[in-house]
Amino acid sequence: MTAYKIFGAGAGGLYTAWRLAASRKLNRGDTIELIEWGNYAFDGAVNPTRPPAGRICTHHYKGDPAQSYVELGGMRYVQWNPDTAQGHQLVTKTIEMLGLNSLVVDFETTGNPLFYLRDRRFYGDDVVNKSVKAPYNTGANDKPSDNLATHISKLMTGTRDLRTRAAQCEFYSSGTLPKDVNSFVYSKDDVVGNVGYWNFFYDQAGNEGYEYYGDAGGYTSNVIAWNAADAAIYNGEFAPGGAFKTLSRGYSALFAASTEAFNNGINFSHSRPRAHRSRPTMCSCACRRAPWSSWRTQRAIST
Repeated sequence: MTAYKIFGAGAGGLYTAWRLAASRKLNRGDTIELIEWGNYAFDGAVNPTRPPAGRICTHHYKGDPAQSYVELGGMRYVQWNPDTAQGHQLVTKTIEMLGLNSLVVDFETTGNPLFYLRDRRFYGDDVVNKSVKAPYNTGANDKPSDNLATHISKLMTGTRDLRTRAAQCEFYSSGTLPKDVNSFVYSKDDVVGNVGYWNFFYDQAGNEGYEYYGDAGGYTSNVIAWNAADAAIYNGEFAPGGAFKTLSRGYSALFAASTEAFNNGINFSHSRPRAHRSRPTMCSCACRRAPWSSWRTQRAIST
């Protein structure tokens, strides 16, 4: 018998529990224990405060799924396009596997955003049509900032085909910078996973290019010191022309469906963890926290 313990019923924990339960690799007597601090709406929970999904929170008016809702966390994804090899492939495939394609709708956003950068106002189309340049002293200021991010990602990945998760994991662990990398700091032998993203971005785009992407992108998290191998793949997905999608019931519907798929045909029993388990630090989510609780399940295997 094998006991699997998953800490956290956020997006990653729920996905892992569902894929493990559906893997057909469990044997009779194996258990999956999902341990979560938040008082989520699992079977056996007392007065749950919200559905499971970690920092991805869809709050409907008066708790009614038929009413309007607000997203406090993840809210959209870029639909995977196999022809261009761009988009969120894992999210798109998961939605398909869970039978949620009928809920996929366009994420309403403007294709021509208004910018206010360095005391100048202009629309995105003004840059695309080359009627204005962004007020940054960089050779990339005549194009949208997303183009700059995509360009930097290609400087890291080169000609590698990273459309599969296996290829991405290999690149993350051992992929090196392309042979033609032009840098005073980095060389072709450097493992990308050992390079800080903003360090490489700053090295390639300079201060003005770095400021342009940070300001125009609207998310300073895009240029913080995170792993370059991860960032190259992530930021490369947001190329111009990507189709933003969401789910008509809210983005949390994806994780509600994965929870339901995990629960399907499995007998749950509510239990408390052993006393020696440590209490984690508070996360940044504003949702009320409950004491530690866990859900333990045993899947019966007939063969």
